[in-house]
Amino acid sequence: MLSKKPFNIIPLGRSGSGKGTQAKLLAKGFGLKHISSGDLFRTLAQNDTFIGRQTKETLKRGELFADWFAFWIWVNELIKLDPSQGVILDGASRRLEEAKLLDKVFIQIKRPNLKVLFIDISRQEALKRMLKRGRKDDIPRVVEKRLDWFDKNVVPSVKYYEKTGRLIRINGEQSTEDVFKEILEKLK
Repeated sequence: MLSKKPFNIIPLGRSGSGKGTQAKLLAKGFGLKHISSGDLFRTLAQNDTFIGRQTKETLKRGELFADWFAFWIWVNELIKLDPSQGVILDGASRRLEEAKLLDKVFIQIKRPNLKVLFIDISRQEALKRMLKRGRKDDIPRVVEKRLDWFDKNVVPSVKYYEKTGRLIRINGEQSTEDVFKEILEKLK
């Protein structure tokens, strides 16, 4: 039996690990609100405004957004929801500082039941998957940059969540269906 409390889930993993796919499956299966940082940034980049053009250039260069900007995007979406509505925050708290600050926000907005799914795939598998999926921002130079960034910056967040007992490690190198089954099993 899964928890009666609304789920608040942050999926973590290398680019190409299937975080977005699993987030959509979980959102649909449990009626969770899916907030995707990547989708929010790509939508913002389509606006012909100063911030839209800056966002478009940042995505084009394969750079990450300033901590405050990414955080503002997440919090702006989270505060629109009633705490009884479970949420999947896809693309969040990848830096240690973000993870710690987001913990404070989740407490303030009455979302204490946070689980972090770490969908674990190797760097080689991530590279292969990203180059195959063909998104505009998935070019070798940008992909390598993102994978380097993950190793340097996201791993401390993974360790932080593991230390606080909220990390659920998932083998991401299986079929989409088997990854989902493992997630459901471990969320029980």
